[in-house]
Amino acid sequence: MSIIRGNHLNNSKIVGGDDRSTTIYTNSVVENLPQLDEEYQHRDEEKLIIKKLSELRIICICGISGLGKTSTSIAIANEIGSEYTNIIYIDGMKLKTTNGMNNIFYIDKLGYKENLESILTRQKTLLIIDNVIENQSNIVEKIKSMKLTESEVIITTQSVNYVDKDYVDELKTLKNDICKKILLKGVDIEIEDKYINDILMKISNNPLMIKIVNRLLKDGITLKELCEDEGQIMKAEDIETQQNISQRIMRTFIKTCDEEIKVLYWLSSTYIDKGLLCYMLKHVGFKKIENRGIFDRYNSININTIKVHDLILNAIKSIVNLSENENLDYTKKFINYFKKLSNEKVEGNKYCNALYMHKEKINEINVNNNNWGIEIYLLLKCSYDYEFNYNKWDNIKYLYLKNCNYTDEYYFHYISVIEFLERKKNYSKLWSGNEEHDKFIRQCIDIIEEFLKNDTLNDKIKLYLTHHLGKFYIYNKQDKMAIEKFEYIVNKDNKYYAAKLQLIRLYQKYRNIQKSKKYISEILDNYNNGYQIDTTVVLATFLELRKKEFKDELNKYVLENLEVFSKTILQSSNFYFDLPFKVFVALGKKFSYKHPELYKKIAKSIPMKLSDNINDDNMLFSMGEFYKDFIKSNIWNDAINNEEKKFLLLEAEKCYNKMVRQSDFQITSIVGFYVLAKKPKEALKRSTGVKNKDEPFIYYYMSQAFELIFKESGENDSIVNALSSIDESIRLAEDSNKFNTFLSTFYRQKAKVLFLNRDIEYIHYYKKAIKSTNENKFKDQLYVELKKDKDKFIR
Repeated sequence: MSIIRGNHLNNSKIVGGDDRSTTIYTNSVVENLPQLDEEYQHRDEEKLIIKKLSELRIICICGISGLGKTSTSIAIANEIGSEYTNIIYIDGMKLKTTNGMNNIFYIDKLGYKENLESILTRQKTLLIIDNVIENQSNIVEKIKSMKLTESEVIITTQSVNYVDKDYVDELKTLKNDICKKILLKGVDIEIEDKYINDILMKISNNPLMIKIVNRLLKDGITLKELCEDEGQIMKAEDIETQQNISQRIMRTFIKTCDEEIKVLYWLSSTYIDKGLLCYMLKHVGFKKIENRGIFDRYNSININTIKVHDLILNAIKSIVNLSENENLDYTKKFINYFKKLSNEKVEGNKYCNALYMHKEKINEINVNNNNWGIEIYLLLKCSYDYEFNYNKWDNIKYLYLKNCNYTDEYYFHYISVIEFLERKKNYSKLWSGNEEHDKFIRQCIDIIEEFLKNDTLNDKIKLYLTHHLGKFYIYNKQDKMAIEKFEYIVNKDNKYYAAKLQLIRLYQKYRNIQKSKKYISEILDNYNNGYQIDTTVVLATFLELRKKEFKDELNKYVLENLEVFSKTILQSSNFYFDLPFKVFVALGKKFSYKHPELYKKIAKSIPMKLSDNINDDNMLFSMGEFYKDFIKSNIWNDAINNEEKKFLLLEAEKCYNKMVRQSDFQITSIVGFYVLAKKPKEALKRSTGVKNKDEPFIYYYMSQAFELIFKESGENDSIVNALSSIDESIRLAEDSNKFNTFLSTFYRQKAKVLFLNRDIEYIHYYKKAIKSTNENKFKDQLYVELKKDKDKFIR
């Protein structure tokens, strides 16, 4: 079973689960399933709720505040949780729904959508939505409209005016014997029953109020004192403070709730060291936060930090005993934190994750701060091109830097300028190829060369500037100059892995493959041995392995080391950083056939945005390919679910259709998608968009499309076209070493078409396919198909 929550993959034990459980984190509206209070007393209603839940698929637990609705829902989850693939817990106060959104729940602040409907309809899931308010009443109707067959939903709410009474279970107050146990827990003095019964009557056996009174008893206040004042508990006074008990109770209750709510809303905006957090939280319900497992998710992946929302700022000020006149400069601490991480390049992915997860906070700093050092650098590093107002920063006063006496305080000024130039260059892809673009690239080269003339620069900033000078030489088609700069850097600092990455690409371009392989080995061997290497560099190096020249490196560092590869992808994945996803899309298909379970594990865990929020063609294509390969991994593992397949096909098609421009390669892959979706006529229609049909896969997919049409209609023309298409595919593959490894696939397709045409020659092509492949799993599949087809052919 899995609990869906948070941001990362964590193999921790879950509430109500077992040691084999997997906890999947998705950056979404979902939270940790809270642990059940050890003082919780089970209710008779639980069995009835479980029975109604199995019959109706949705149940609303209602009752006044503090009655134990949340605890009851958690207790039920513990009881029946092992029956489900997922348990999802959502705080209803964070949830919004809108009509016309195809039952997609979302939160504005997070800036993306989590498609709960797809999870509920594809996997057996228990969804708990806690504390739904009346203006969210359409949640119930939306869930009912899903017509769930396996998944079940528990909603807790104080108001059920908007819910059909058949779907409601109203919690009653606790029985007196249970209330007494809670009231007297940890209380050492004897108390007369009359006072106990009186106090329970006055607070209506409300579990939350009982806990508060229990706390007062432990503070030394007696029930006799509370009850003897005309029996009116809420008028009683605390002798020490001369304050009404009602005020004390409400003050304690409000303070506790206020502080704990702030703590629980800390799940966005910044990272703070755990040790510092422990210090800050020692008086603010830290035990409860720790019990809810927020730290565990980070410790499990060696990130000794926790995300904290800046709404806690006022609470932090009071906890660390700052006077009202003192100012905790939170922005300064935030910026210094990134300076430290950027300079140290700390172990793991902490810097990388922090940078992208705190985009919102960085943008906020940028808006409220006119300085342009680390602030602008961070904004540029984590913003998308379309989110950045380049005109606003065109007046950056970088020229004064060329003559300054360099000190450490200028470091982020320099790198901010360079990052700005890089980002504007990326943005200028929209106008690349024209004179203005080329002029801008040359200006950038002039600026960096001018910076490097400053004799006061230290080695660190010199190497940084030289590295980016090399990149701008590449943009200006001066590759030899670029190689010279990157080699200079590597000779000066053998651990400057970003320069080695550039050399991998350049030497591959100029066919010096051995040098490329040398630098690939240096980066990935050192990474595997625990060296501190920027996550982006490691991922980009992995991405280079998709090229055919690096087949041996692909086998060594990915296919034979899948544990490290998958760990790298999962630990660096978040919704704001696309590179891990792109690497997985590019290389995942290399092992999805042989290791479909691992592929599915990563695919289900890696954060995904919906196509609604994406406008970049390459990213949309990558997302479509991801969905397509996910379907294939399920097929190869004989685990495809029709509802899941339907959802994945729909999402892939949305991604492909949203693309503005498509290359021949992309169109060819999309044709293959429509074959997979069993839409052969659409596949053939799309195939006309391929301008240069000089590679075999377009004909292979066309053959498959004609094959499907023949199976549907029996048209002889279709079988003729299927044969002619696959013949062309085989011809192109046999004439080119580039596609020799795919010949077995093409021979198999010809065998299938010949079999449909009742041509005994199909056996010959099955044998050629078997002989042409070294993949044992594919050989076994071909033998099975040949035997099955022989039996059919004889009949």
